[in-house]
Amino acid sequence: MKEAESIRLAELEIKNSRERLEAAELLLKNGKIADSINRAYYAMFHAARALLFLYGIEPKTHEGVIREFSRIIVEEKIMDRKFAKNFRHAFETRESVDYRVGVFFDQEEAEEAFNKAKEFIENVIEVIEKIVKEKF
Repeated sequence: MKEAESIRLAELEIKNSRERLEAAELLLKNGKIADSINRAYYAMFHAARALLFLYGIEPKTHEGVIREFSRIIVEEKIMDRKFAKNFRHAFETRESVDYRVGVFFDQEEAEEAFNKAKEFIENVIEVIEKIVKEKF
């Protein structure tokens, strides 16, 4: 993947990420807990993909994105490990709300998911800006 293409794809993914985070917030404010949790995860997912594009990595699955994001964080020491843990937890929570019958989360848990997604995205954007400035 060429540098210009990597940057373009990263920008598109950050746009997707911000839109999903905005949706998560709107859903949260309207008491749509499960849908807010879903959107918060996808906000993180798109932010993680944005970062991976700058490393020339394009996983094909959710597990692949999570695994590669965690690997990059550990090897490159670019973000605190808590972000990899939070991303994994968001994925597992999203799977629960989407696929498990009888699993319910409350407003507080949805707010926590939103706040962690927001922090995750802010940190990913900081890292991306630093990488683009230094590398490209």
